[in-house]
Amino acid sequence: MTASLPDPVLAFLLPGGMELTFILATGAGLLALALVVVYSVVKSKPESTDDRSPHSNAGTTNAHPSGKS
Repeated sequence: MTASLPDPVLAFLLPGGMELTFILATGAGLLALALVVVYSVVKSKPESTDDRSPHSNAGTTNAHPSGKS
């Protein structure tokens, strides 16, 4: 686990054996960021398609009933 970074760098960044806490906190932060990005992308796509389809459907559905009646 500590082989990825040199020991002086780890000793400077993570004094007192905080490697596991740092890794867990970083992983949790990245996971939360990824979830926020995925949620915003998924939520924005249906809104954009819903904005497009009611506008296009509203023109056609309003034209047909008014023309039929």
